[in-house]
Amino acid sequence: MSLTLHTDLGDIKCEIFCEQCPKTSENFLALAGSGYYEGCLWHRNIKGFMVQTGDPSGTGKGGESIYGGRTLSDEIKDSLKHKARGTLSMANSGSQIYGFCFNQLNKSEPILLYAITTSGTTSTKKVVYASHSSVDSNVKDFINCFDSVSAVVVSSPPIFDPFYVDILFSVAKGLPIFLSTSNVRIRSKVYVKYIMDITSSHILLQMTPTLYNSISFDLLKDTSKKFTFVLGGEQFPSLSSIPPHSVYYNVFGVTEMSCWQSMVKIESILDIPILHVGSNLISNTDVYLVDDKSDRVVGDKIEGRIVVSSQIRRCFRGESCVIYDAFETGDIGYYEKGYLYFNGRNHDSNIVKINGKRTNLLEMERRLKFILPSTLFHLDFYENALTLYCVNELENVVSSKILTMADFSSFIMPSKIIKVGKIPFNANGKVNKDQLRPSFHTKRKEAKNNILKEDVEDLWNKYTGILPKDTNNFILDGGDSHCSLAFLEELGVDPDIFIEIVLNQSFSDLVTALKGPIIMMVPSKRQMNVLEHKSKIVETQPSYRRRGFSTALSNVSSIKSINLAWKIDLEKCIDASVLVVDDCLAYVGSHSGIFLSCCVARGVVKWSIKLPDRIESSAIASSRFVIVGCYNHALYSIEKQSGAIAWSYSTSGMIKSSPIIIDELVIFGSYDYFVYSLHRDTGTLCWKTNFVNSCILTSPAVTDGYGYVASLNGFALKLNTFSGEETWRVKLALQGNTIAFGSHDHHLYIGYICETKFDLTAKIDLGHPIYSTPYFFGPQKLAGISIDGRFVVVESKEVSLDVMLPVNGQIFSSPIIFDKRLVFGCRDNHLYGFDI
Repeated sequence: MSLTLHTDLGDIKCEIFCEQCPKTSENFLALAGSGYYEGCLWHRNIKGFMVQTGDPSGTGKGGESIYGGRTLSDEIKDSLKHKARGTLSMANSGSQIYGFCFNQLNKSEPILLYAITTSGTTSTKKVVYASHSSVDSNVKDFINCFDSVSAVVVSSPPIFDPFYVDILFSVAKGLPIFLSTSNVRIRSKVYVKYIMDITSSHILLQMTPTLYNSISFDLLKDTSKKFTFVLGGEQFPSLSSIPPHSVYYNVFGVTEMSCWQSMVKIESILDIPILHVGSNLISNTDVYLVDDKSDRVVGDKIEGRIVVSSQIRRCFRGESCVIYDAFETGDIGYYEKGYLYFNGRNHDSNIVKINGKRTNLLEMERRLKFILPSTLFHLDFYENALTLYCVNELENVVSSKILTMADFSSFIMPSKIIKVGKIPFNANGKVNKDQLRPSFHTKRKEAKNNILKEDVEDLWNKYTGILPKDTNNFILDGGDSHCSLAFLEELGVDPDIFIEIVLNQSFSDLVTALKGPIIMMVPSKRQMNVLEHKSKIVETQPSYRRRGFSTALSNVSSIKSINLAWKIDLEKCIDASVLVVDDCLAYVGSHSGIFLSCCVARGVVKWSIKLPDRIESSAIASSRFVIVGCYNHALYSIEKQSGAIAWSYSTSGMIKSSPIIIDELVIFGSYDYFVYSLHRDTGTLCWKTNFVNSCILTSPAVTDGYGYVASLNGFALKLNTFSGEETWRVKLALQGNTIAFGSHDHHLYIGYICETKFDLTAKIDLGHPIYSTPYFFGPQKLAGISIDGRFVVVESKEVSLDVMLPVNGQIFSSPIIFDKRLVFGCRDNHLYGFDI
């Protein structure tokens, strides 16, 4: 049946589907025939979407049906889609509630699937109406990628769009779906047990890194299942290794084009710091860069704003329901060798000024991971103070770890280190700073000297309605996370200390804990004395060249085999030791003058330059530059990204000494008998000192505001690093602790030096001289290599691996081990990387 609407702009002929929606059609035709719609205004006009009319009052509230009242049975059917321009529909304000206004679509649009409000963490909060076609691309790619998954654990709430991807993927594959409430997810031990109780062999978990960090330690103990983790919404977490029963994906996306735009599989932990977002795209998606003029960016190493676009994956956004084919994410990126890399947020809240210097909090967190590899923590800059929240770590323990590391500058020392019971997260699984910050402000209540079991019982009963027995659990008795906080506050104890016990353990466990020493947490009143630690050696990115031992392999129980992964020809022999920084790039030079940067994981050369003479000096890295000495008497500063020389400084002798960086100074020695101090960024001379008329081959060391330099004729000098003034000098005598060294007599020696005595604990014959420095990669674990390529691993004084490496030259370069990769230089002109 058809009818015609007469308007002052022309007639509109309408087709009515009476058989498919009889009640709605009958009501509409009767109201139209009665003159009900006569003179009605088009009271709502949403550009690019629809227009609405049918309310005589002009307010949009509507009226009653011919059946009386505003109630009418819904006649919504899958066969009737709102997808074509000119489609009419009856507006409702809820299930079976109508005002009998009607809408007309102005444009053919995607089919709506759900509406969701953005979190507001990356931009202003807005409503996004997600289309079926937008989410469908995610679901189809999940189906193709996760074919062996046998169950899905939904780890997001319905207000977070990954929830819908999980549900639709599960339904499409016919997989069991496991749902949980936020009260379960915030109780990490309960959530882990919930997942472990699932009998499926391969479980998919799509979640934020914050939620992953809270459960991964306990969950990954279950080796009977395979876990696939799809992590997004925050910075990808640091991983010490990838367990054999786990697979990891990093996803990038914005709700405005729900849900993800790219998905990258993590093959190695070396991939993590250099994750790219412009490849491995979700179907029907494009990601590119634009400049300040909104023109597309082309060419490597040029920053631009990241844009996502699609002709199919389109969603309605905002109150006006405007649809865009392209959307700026608010992120900054750059191209390199065809890949688009994420490089921070535009107006990034993680970029802050501390003591007048721009500091990236995410970069600091990456560096803290090397200091606190097994500690959950969050770094926050709030009210002009840098605060480090650590789970179950005392301030003095954390600060001592920080102060003993050589890669933590004074200007980024946290002013407060606060112990908390957990890192809280919000409904979307991201860090909840509003819950963390009260511990910054509030001195906790004074503990009651005597907390009686009866007091705990009474308050437990108050908040749960149940008088507890020893085995009762607060949550299972009807409490929730909010009640548990109020319960602990009323007890007068620190919720951060006892919250995990209340959420995860029994009543008797809580009473026992309360009988012990009650720790009252207060914000640190003691600012770190940055002047005391101002002169600590600073490598602005952690390196693995001169550490006591490497954290990269400290979790490896043993090394049983070794295989060549790659090698790079540097044309002449390599005596310098390799520098590896925490973005997993290696830097080294050879006698040919070639100095290069390469990826440790793949052996791919990022850039290479040729200096005028041979290189035996090992390099040092800052955030922007890598600095190395050369036989042509010059020290060179090279840009890490491009390989361009930023500056050079000439001395009067060869530079074999490896430089160090402290604050804004570069300190090194030369064969012209001088120790030099240059400005790190400009290469300007700050001071130089000649103290013993002997060449300086070794690298300086710095601690407590003073530098220590040794010469070839056996003298050591202590000097002020900022003025170059000498404090004392001494003829060296042996002192120390446990040492390992190679000898020309073919032996690797391990022993203990105490004053005038040397206790030999191990002596290992490698058959040829050993000129490289042994490498400690964990307590009681070291690696050594002879000049002919015989490689040994010693664990607890016993040789656990003894192999001949397939090299064609002598080895003077000291080995380094990073993430199961052995790297060293050889006099056959090659840089080698071996899998171990």
